[in-house]
Amino acid sequence: MLYVVATPIGNVSDCSEHAIQVLSSVDFILAEDTRRTKRLLADLGIDAPQLISCFAHNEAKRVNRAMQELQSGKTAALVSDAGTPAVSDPGALIVAQAHKEGIKVVPVVGASSVTAAISVSGFSTPPYHFIGFPPRKKKQKRELLTEVSQLNGISVFFEAGNRVGEFIEILQELLPERELCLCRELSKTYEEIIRMKVSEFPAENVLGEVVLLLGEGDPIVSEESRTQNIKSIAVKLAEEWGISKREAYNLLMKIKPKEGR
Repeated sequence: MLYVVATPIGNVSDCSEHAIQVLSSVDFILAEDTRRTKRLLADLGIDAPQLISCFAHNEAKRVNRAMQELQSGKTAALVSDAGTPAVSDPGALIVAQAHKEGIKVVPVVGASSVTAAISVSGFSTPPYHFIGFPPRKKKQKRELLTEVSQLNGISVFFEAGNRVGEFIEILQELLPERELCLCRELSKTYEEIIRMKVSEFPAENVLGEVVLLLGEGDPIVSEESRTQNIKSIAVKLAEEWGISKREAYNLLMKIKPKEGR
């Protein structure tokens, strides 16, 4: 049996009795960072069973070993550094293979920074869309935000504190009128929750992990979409006026307003 165990995102006392019971009884634990898990177990007064590292860069190599142990009748707990495993954290490969091999998978529910952030944001839900960590490159961030801006409901992002300044700068460039809620270090000593218009946010890096919730608003219209719209209008006008599509398109381009007007 494979238990997928949610662990505290900050305050150790948030750990459920069920999670403590499972972590105390399994034969081994698949941990994103064995050092962090050892500290958590010590704080909970649990004698650590066998710990096997299972992080983003070695998870694929751990699948076979984990399945062999589970098929032999052993029980395991899958944990991430904080919160619920396999949600923008390692674990999905292990869980997927367990399902394929007929191993029972049991969720041990608990802390989630996503639902915690939504609950204190003041945004109405549903719907909401969990996006996770944005890509590192600016161009890809802009492309992602253009796609996300088309969605109805709020969008939830994770970001590291040392990259959040750049992300907010791009939001200010593309979606300045939207509301944004920043939740930093949830349930920890220096917890901070701020909500204001994107244009008013300080585009600065911060310490710790961050959850960003982007409110609804007008979508970003890409240059490609604008061109497609003009082409669609040109087709209709060409039929109406009895001229070629190219002629209609050229006429539209002559009367197209300049940027900023």
